[in-house]
Amino acid sequence: MNSDVAAHLDTSTFANEATAPDEAFDLIDKQYGASTYGSERYSADELYWMGYLYRYWAYVYGTRSSNIYKKIGARDLRTLYPAYHTLDPAQAIERIAEARGFSLAPLTLDEQVELLRRIRAKHAKRRTA
Repeated sequence: MNSDVAAHLDTSTFANEATAPDEAFDLIDKQYGASTYGSERYSADELYWMGYLYRYWAYVYGTRSSNIYKKIGARDLRTLYPAYHTLDPAQAIERIAEARGFSLAPLTLDEQVELLRRIRAKHAKRRTA
């Protein structure tokens, strides 16, 4: 969550790019070195749901992944997988925030439209550059 890859995913430009998972792992290995850290193993389904939820949260609420991770770490989020993985991501996030006692400041529809316009404008600028 503190890697350059995660920071890049927090920017608005990632939505218009295609990065293969192997490339992302290679970049993380280059930044931190290969790791055999940890003995706890997560299932592929748990990892997919957790990653999707963190990314959705960061993107929709306009915050950094590392800030979300500080609020609810992987171990805590994993305990919620059985109960929340079938919920819509927005519902899961709302329930997590309510249970943990922190507020969400969701973007209004106008703010969401403006964010989408900025993303598209940046992407269009890169294509012409």
